Amino acid sequence: MKKLIFPVLMAFVLASCHESMEDKAAREMAEYTQKNCPVEVGKGVSLDSMYFNRDAKELCYCYTLSGANDTTLTDDFKKQQREALINSVRNAPSLKAYKEAGLNFRYTYYSQKEKGKVLFDCLMGEKDYQ
Repeated sequence: MKKLIFPVLMAFVLASCHESMEDKAAREMAEYTQKNCPVEVGKGVSLDSMYFNRDAKELCYCYTLSGANDTTLTDDFKKQQREALINSVRNAPSLKAYKEAGLNFRYTYYSQKEKGKVLFDCLMGEKDYQ
């Protein structure tokens, strides 16, 4: 009986230390934002922050467009950009655990000239990236 107590206690300790996928997503996105953002990811495009929306189960990426990119985007451009983002999520090994958990991904692009103005918002669910 005494031999069983230690393994059982260890199982409880390890189980209580296990981080949920939502907690992991929130932590990792907050850490990345704190350490790296804002960061320029391309000419006229900067990643400002990343966060996890628990209610919607969304990994959210917030970008700012500046210069020539900070303009009204055409529907064709938005459609092409959405497809590019979906392919990016599909092919990103770093997102594998999040995709397996069925989380959503949201990419929002804001105007630098007009603070708070959303130029493009792309939400994709499991059916989009599988």
